[in-house]
Amino acid sequence: DNVDSLEARIPFFWTMQYGKSLRYSGHAPTPDHNILFGTPDTLDYIEYYFDDEGADTRASAASTLGRDKELVAFSELLRRGHAPTRAQLNAGFDMIDQAHALSR
Repeated sequence: DNVDSLEARIPFFWTMQYGKSLRYSGHAPTPDHNILFGTPDTLDYIEYYFDDEGADTRASAASTLGRDKELVAFSELLRRGHAPTRAQLNAGFDMIDQAHALSR
């Protein structure tokens, strides 16, 4: 009975749209509390979702078109309980660097 491996699973979804891969990782109860980086119109964005508007609330999910490496890094941080907070993201948090630092 390996409970740890079950708890470590992060919900994940992807689909191909317009020749690009739309990916979603994590679970957010609503899309209302979000931060968007990039522009969906140019099919290049990542959007983070939160359970509320708190500055110290950690992101619970993210979706992307065109920023797969960032989403993979986010998924790893989320799985380890180190997803960035709203304040960290607004301050320019480097998702990929942080994921690499944790995996060393």
